[in-house]
Amino acid sequence: MDAPPNNDAGNDDRPLRQKPHARQLDALIGRLESLPPAPPALADLLAAVAADSGVRAVLSAALAADVRLARSLAALAGCGEAAEAVGALGPERACEAALCLAPAGAFGGAGGGLDRAGLWRHAVATGLCARAIAGRLSDDAPAALAFACGLLHDLGKVVLDACLPKSYRRVLARAGGGASIAEIEREVIGLDHALAGRRLARRWGLPARVEEVIWLHHHPPDAVPAGLGGRGLIAVVQLADAIVRRRRIGFSGNEAFAPDEAELARRAGLPAEALAAVTESVPDLIAGRRELMDLTAEAAASGGGPGAPRPTVGGGCVPGDLVGLMGEFARRITPATPLPELCRQIARTFAALAPEAPPVGRVWAFAVSGEPPRATLAAWTDGARPACRVTDCRPDAAVPQALACPAAEALRPLLATPDAWSDLIDPEAAVCVPLRHRGRWLGGVLLPAGTRVDASAAPAAELMAFVLSGWAAQAAGEALAERLAETSARLAATREALAQAEAMAAVGEMAAGAAHEINTPLAVISGRAQMLADARGPGADEGQRRAAETIVRRAGQISDIATELLAFARPASPRPGAVDLAALLERVRDRAASAPQPKPPPPAVDIEVEPDCPPAWADAGQIEDVLVELVGNAAQAGAAAGREQLHVRLSAGRQAGAGGVLVGVTDDGAGMDEATSKAAFTPFFSRRPAGRGRGLGLPRARQVVRANGGRMWIDSRLGEGTTVFVALPRPAK
Repeated sequence: MDAPPNNDAGNDDRPLRQKPHARQLDALIGRLESLPPAPPALADLLAAVAADSGVRAVLSAALAADVRLARSLAALAGCGEAAEAVGALGPERACEAALCLAPAGAFGGAGGGLDRAGLWRHAVATGLCARAIAGRLSDDAPAALAFACGLLHDLGKVVLDACLPKSYRRVLARAGGGASIAEIEREVIGLDHALAGRRLARRWGLPARVEEVIWLHHHPPDAVPAGLGGRGLIAVVQLADAIVRRRRIGFSGNEAFAPDEAELARRAGLPAEALAAVTESVPDLIAGRRELMDLTAEAAASGGGPGAPRPTVGGGCVPGDLVGLMGEFARRITPATPLPELCRQIARTFAALAPEAPPVGRVWAFAVSGEPPRATLAAWTDGARPACRVTDCRPDAAVPQALACPAAEALRPLLATPDAWSDLIDPEAAVCVPLRHRGRWLGGVLLPAGTRVDASAAPAAELMAFVLSGWAAQAAGEALAERLAETSARLAATREALAQAEAMAAVGEMAAGAAHEINTPLAVISGRAQMLADARGPGADEGQRRAAETIVRRAGQISDIATELLAFARPASPRPGAVDLAALLERVRDRAASAPQPKPPPPAVDIEVEPDCPPAWADAGQIEDVLVELVGNAAQAGAAAGREQLHVRLSAGRQAGAGGVLVGVTDDGAGMDEATSKAAFTPFFSRRPAGRGRGLGLPRARQVVRANGGRMWIDSRLGEGTTVFVALPRPAK
């Protein structure tokens, strides 16, 4: 069935990829505020791991602050007390367990259908594998830190599942089709889990090297900036992730998109023999941490992880004590503080500055930032779920020069939609303290009408404007860095695709030229040989006549090769129309049964078509030839493997979440190894003996499918058979 439309709050029915990237970031940032804060001492524990010092002390503090984590650790060690557990497990294993259990249960709610238990099994396995790889490399990738980075690399998937559940359900419906899940996330949502994970890492205050791995672990190694301190860790985690995905440990949503482990190992600096040793050790690594994986998966599935209640704000400030208030404000923010939280802290400070402090939840602050410009509004709250609203604005609007003015007077020209915040705050019953710099809006504070704002607020307003100015400059720099990183990754992918296209074009030109040059002398040879073969009468040499017939027959075979080369070089343009897939598959089965076969009997072909399967929009004849070619390839592969009877299943149905149809050709043959599967679409590549195949069947078939607006890919394992998928568009409505 078609994937349901995205009905996440704040989104309409348009595909999200049509919306500005910045808006999706705003939506995500706003919803991050509804997630729990970092589990107690997680950032400190990671910092200690990164520095390779003080782990035991930080671990003790973490267990003292989190009762549930302490109980889980004690259960893992089979002890009554967490302190005993640390002694029984040892600091290294206890730290490892705390890093697994603390974040896994930090996300509650049903989400969008992500298998969180499976994802955390995958995460723990990746961490273990990353540690094993780092142990065979230099100190550039410390083993304990490599484990932490591998464990947390997919944290953004949980973020997207928790914050945008309906959109992420659409992503999961499309995953597994041969494309990277990050590409699907960017297409469906407008940003990927790497960027979402980076935002949460910033909010949680995780170490920079961990944040870099979370952000860049899907980037090609050539696209990762050379100056990053975590570049070696990124390469280690990429390799560990590929090894774990290839072995389908847990769930990542990326199982069908497995990069070349040997190439990743080369780029990570891991010798081939070391890669083989790590790969062979994976089952033992998993077996040795099975109980920890089970506990982590249970915490992730139940959402019963160690969350901490939000701190109550609004107490401990002395009204009028500007120095003390600014000190409190400075201690509550960092360069990574999200904009909504920064607005809340500004609102809190101004509430304390007012001679008669307003009630909690009645003071708001907003900031103007971004391109296109937007205003972010947030309230000072006391622990309830905070409200946050982002709306378009006009930063060039005139800024009131007074220290305070009626809010309606200030907001009416500033907001693109003047009543955008009216359900949260009544502008007619509020006072605005503008935060400005060089005559431009940077933000403002909204206080209940009647609140007295005296001169002591002026220095605070100037300081807050300065803080917002710095935040805007930093955000602009980070946005530029993210765009550059994304562009670099796309350029790397484009370079690879362009190189492949240029190679295919060169092969096509060579094939066309060779066919032309062969046909000209071949016509002469064939014609003269035909004349000799037709010679009759007295004196005719029967042996010469038979030799001439052989020349004619072989010349015909060469002509067929030349024709095939020309067809590959200059394929016919498709004539698309609506194609009934059930009828098409019936014709393919009939042709496969009547085609010349190798020594075993023709393959047994079954057809499975989903009820109400929509038609495809393609050239029926061309797609039929493609499917016949695929069935023939399966039959010949079965014959080469010595199979007495091969079974082939032709299937057709809707392509989940992609709006097209998906046709599959599945056999139960011997399957292909990784090298053969990767080279299957390379022109002139063939595993058949010389003279039995020219290696143009699959490359030509993919050319035809692409010309019809579709895609083709292979899923094959040795000993498990092969499936070739053909995705085609549907008729436009």
